[in-house]
Amino acid sequence: MKCGCGILSHPFFFSTMIILFTTPAFIGNESLLLNRMLEEPGLRIHLRKPDSTVNEFEQLLQNIDSTYHSRVVIHQHHQLAEVYDLGGIHVTEMDRLREPMGINAISTSFHELQTALKEGDQYRYFFCSPVFPSISKAGYSTSENWNIAEETADFRGKAVALGGIDQTRLTEVRNRGFQHIAVLGTVWQAPDPVKELEELFLHF
Repeated sequence: MKCGCGILSHPFFFSTMIILFTTPAFIGNESLLLNRMLEEPGLRIHLRKPDSTVNEFEQLLQNIDSTYHSRVVIHQHHQLAEVYDLGGIHVTEMDRLREPMGINAISTSFHELQTALKEGDQYRYFFCSPVFPSISKAGYSTSENWNIAEETADFRGKAVALGGIDQTRLTEVRNRGFQHIAVLGTVWQAPDPVKELEELFLHF
């Protein structure tokens, strides 16, 4: 079955959107947690398992309620976007440089503001990364000043802040012009990931 690309066929953005990256490795009860989290309609999941086999990756997809598949974007095993009714695929910087991507490539990541300004209009949305020192990757930071408050409304509508974002950073993220955020470490390293995500939605 060809990908229905639910994100592309419906209005994608809420006034505020939070994207959750999965952990790079598989964790216990992962599909159960993801299904609970996806009860929040403003949530999008980026499924990223860089060392996974296609069978492992597909098994996790199958365990996510198909009702939510249109809000799942995949980083690996892109061919599965043609099998399941997924939201599309994410392409890395290396992917972008290697070859043009197809219609299902809806997101990418930029590490420099000028590159995002030049190429961002090619994607439905894009990550600006890292905005703050990473929580999940020790020592991962940048000298880039990710302040987009003066950029166009269209640019700000597509830009998603990623890197080092927790509840203490939410006001600063807003002040920098971001309407959307992506998180990883602050949720998955919390004692109760579902509760932590609920708190982010409550306060952002």
